[in-house]
Amino acid sequence: MCYTEAMHSPQTQTSALVVARPGLMRNSLLTFLQATPRIKVVALLDDPAATLEAVRRHRPHTLVVDADLSEQALLAVVQQLCIEQPTINSVVLVDSLRQRDAFLSVGVTHVLLKGCLGERLQAAIQDGAGNVSEPMNAER
Repeated sequence: MCYTEAMHSPQTQTSALVVARPGLMRNSLLTFLQATPRIKVVALLDDPAATLEAVRRHRPHTLVVDADLSEQALLAVVQQLCIEQPTINSVVLVDSLRQRDAFLSVGVTHVLLKGCLGERLQAAIQDGAGNVSEPMNAER
């Protein structure tokens, strides 16, 4: 399973790479992240194929993915990231339990149903900075 082993001090800025389709969800997600203390968005993508290279280049603590993009392409990318970057904190926002199960099966750290975000999203992202005591493997 992908998870962040390195513990960072609470004052450390957590870098986040966001992969999401342009639109309301991405805009809301960016607004949320920009309003959250100690989180810096280092890259914004809407192409799953560019994700691996962007993670290699930016080396973010956290990868935030909206599963509305090509689900099969995202599953392959996230699975590859879990192999190449086992310490990355991966957060995937999904619409269904089927999607949740699919992303958990490839090693995603946190899978959140879009209707259950808020504090859970913030806690999942901060997990990449070592601010959450337990990994949240799935939110029901």
